[in-house]
Amino acid sequence: MRRQHTFSTMSASLAAASFIAITQILTAPRDCTLLISVWIFAFCPPLLVKIALDSPVKRMVRFDKLTTEEQRAAAWCLYVLLMDIAGFAFVFFHFGKISGIIFVISCLLALGVITEWKSILRIATYPIFYPVIFLQAELGKIRERVATARRKIS
Repeated sequence: MRRQHTFSTMSASLAAASFIAITQILTAPRDCTLLISVWIFAFCPPLLVKIALDSPVKRMVRFDKLTTEEQRAAAWCLYVLLMDIAGFAFVFFHFGKISGIIFVISCLLALGVITEWKSILRIATYPIFYPVIFLQAELGKIRERVATARRKIS
């Protein structure tokens, strides 16, 4: 039997947990943090189910060995996964700042253990810097096209 990609497993787990969290939030008095978590949980589960059923990254290789298209797909998956985890952070912040901070710290510790502390900084900063790098590359391509078009005109 073929092993599922990690994105599929994580997405299915988070989607199920999000639905359970929503059922619990329905019984609690609402405040700003719970409202934000409901919005996140309303947005993420359909995308998480899509990732769980058909992971856009099929190969089980290191991130730097993926093609550019696979890296973009992996970044998209990471955004959705991190957004859903942020929804859980908002649920914990509903119970108090200390609960929220402890949850965030435990998430970072788990990430460190999973990555064996080798690439935690790269993985933690990639979702932040990837859009900047992607836009910079796209702007470079646009500049090249404009320069080519100008040469053809003149």
